[in-house]
Amino acid sequence: MSKHSWHRQAYENTIGTADDAVQGFIRDKVLGLPKEGRPTEDSFMGGTRDWLGRNVFTARPDAEGVNPAYYAKVENGGDRAALIANRSAQAGAVVGTAAIGVSTVRMAGEALFGGPADQPEPNQLGM
Repeated sequence: MSKHSWHRQAYENTIGTADDAVQGFIRDKVLGLPKEGRPTEDSFMGGTRDWLGRNVFTARPDAEGVNPAYYAKVENGGDRAALIANRSAQAGAVVGTAAIGVSTVRMAGEALFGGPADQPEPNQLGM
């Protein structure tokens, strides 16, 4: 194994471990998916939670301790690209949500304390 391939493998393992932790947290704590089997249709939003676990928050193929129902199928380059696109969409959703939050806080601050138009000009005395 060359020096560069070792670094690449360590990098991929680190990213993979972080991905496993995030996706596992969402499957276990947020969606409440079972460790074995799948949620029943009559449980609260069982079908929706199951679909999200199988299609959006799938586990990497080599992730450990994951319910086999929620492994991503990566059999070719297209499957790998789909998994990467899935993670990119999740990152975009997080960034978009954060941007909306920042904008909301900024607008609330201007509504409560006034914006630049409400401040005196540099050559005017303050009140």
